[in-house]
Amino acid sequence: MASTSNVLGQVSADIQLANGPEDGISGLSWSPVSRHLAVASWEGKVRIYDMTRSRSGEGRALIDFGGPALSCSWSKDGQKVVGAGADKAARLLDLAANGAPPQQVAAHDAPISSVHFFDMPSSNGPMIVTGSWDKTVKYWDLRQQTAVASVECQERVYSMDVKSNLLVVGLADRYINVIKLDNPTVFHQALQSPLHHQTRVVSCFTGANGFAIGSIEGRCAFRFTDKKDTRYFTHPP
Repeated sequence: MASTSNVLGQVSADIQLANGPEDGISGLSWSPVSRHLAVASWEGKVRIYDMTRSRSGEGRALIDFGGPALSCSWSKDGQKVVGAGADKAARLLDLAANGAPPQQVAAHDAPISSVHFFDMPSSNGPMIVTGSWDKTVKYWDLRQQTAVASVECQERVYSMDVKSNLLVVGLADRYINVIKLDNPTVFHQALQSPLHHQTRVVSCFTGANGFAIGSIEGRCAFRFTDKKDTRYFTHPP
């Protein structure tokens, strides 16, 4: 029989952040180019930590929201952080802008549950995608003040992930939408999770050829987007 420590995992090497969030953590994002960590939490902030010189991190900056912060993401050059939350707005902080305050870059009619930087094949500028409880996914060119495109979904957006040309959206009522970003307003696949309860998170495979789903029942499912193999694999079975 496995010991309790093996079941729960070893925590002796865990690191506790200095001046960590004062409420539950809702999102984490590592910089793709440096040892910097962005943390979104229900205290209404996205905190940014420099993990270079201290194992417990040093607070570098933060983005304030008018409600719980639900998601955060780094730009691929590691210079910008975008966060979004229950106040229906997404805000961007440019860490190279010499202390300039965060700027609102997106808005919805309900809380924004997920935000990601991504590369749109048809655009040369910086882009973000937002998913909201207002049942829409919106695409934003950071050089413009309004969304460049929007997609109506079947239900509220709970989670999203993007990798290369693949965007996966997890919704209420276990809906899963797969979008190819060379045709960003059309569902490549509209599916339903094989798991029995609410979707908590979706995550694209690193090769952008499939995705994983995690639900509140404590199980995961995996699926390739190639239509030659439409099976789900679940763990535990």
